[in-house]
Amino acid sequence: MSWLKGLGAGAAFAVLSLAAALPAAAFTLSNSNGGDGHVNAITGGFDLVGADNGAGPNLTLYTETAATTGTLQADYAYSTSDPGGPEFDPAGLYLGANDRFAQLSPSASGSIRFHVTAGETYGFYVNSSDSAFGAGDIAITNLAAGVPEPAAWALMLVGFGALGARVRLQRRAKQASTAA
Repeated sequence: MSWLKGLGAGAAFAVLSLAAALPAAAFTLSNSNGGDGHVNAITGGFDLVGADNGAGPNLTLYTETAATTGTLQADYAYSTSDPGGPEFDPAGLYLGANDRFAQLSPSASGSIRFHVTAGETYGFYVNSSDSAFGAGDIAITNLAAGVPEPAAWALMLVGFGALGARVRLQRRAKQASTAA
């Protein structure tokens, strides 16, 4: 029965290891040109709102640094109150490794999957071309780790293999001690 406890502890460790890969809530807000872009907390995520104070072109970024390498996924919903439409307030995903902006607007909503490496800055943006006539915003929800990377699966398999070997050795040792 003690092997069941060991197996339970190993399974709990595997689940906790995967949970540790989930994104942290350590995002940082920045505005490039004195804009008034801001973040609102919403159920299951955040709403990034672009500038609308007439300050001129402004890039509102909400970023964090990835703690581990992996695939992340999120749902998004984009809207703008600018009568000129989404071309005046585009929004999307920012990947800092190559300073790459992946525009998600004008699509109203959807899901996105992206890969980050440990130490890479990533996040979301609203680029207000005039910071006037209404702000664009992108709501991000359900931001979480995607399917574990192959290396994570390999590590889990090695861990479960080691657990199995330990159980087998303990069983043999117990049989040898009762036979003697």
